[in-house]
Amino acid sequence: MSNLLSEREEVEALLSYHPGPTGMAGALNVLANQFNVLQGRSQLLLSLSTLVLTITGFSGPKIAATNALARWMLAGGIFIVLLSTAFTLIQTLSVRWTTQFKGATDADTLEGIVRNRNRKTRFFALSICLLVIGLACYVGSIIVFLLCYQEGVSR
Repeated sequence: MSNLLSEREEVEALLSYHPGPTGMAGALNVLANQFNVLQGRSQLLLSLSTLVLTITGFSGPKIAATNALARWMLAGGIFIVLLSTAFTLIQTLSVRWTTQFKGATDADTLEGIVRNRNRKTRFFALSICLLVIGLACYVGSIIVFLLCYQEGVSR
């Protein structure tokens, strides 16, 4: 059973942590910091994706020449890593400013921002899963290459 708060409960908690006339500003600051965490971690995913694509440019042809299994694992891995990159760029790193949200009350406005943060967080989790699957396929192709490699000749 999950102990996570609903979006509305989270907003109420945020406002209770920051009471008074500066409550909205304090809540916005917390949310801004959370968006910064998502951005920083998304940049890490993009760095890993870039490494995979760069390394493939150098070693990919030799691995692909090993056999059909290595070729398919390499191609599948790169494609899945590309999907992860696309989700990161299009969903997690898309920009929607907190000042674009306006609800009938401060709580409604914050709830819209929290909903946006949660959506980005779900896509970030999907991006991580795709990246791990893509890396596993990629590493699998390297394993096949190493198992089949013979000095001067690949089977």
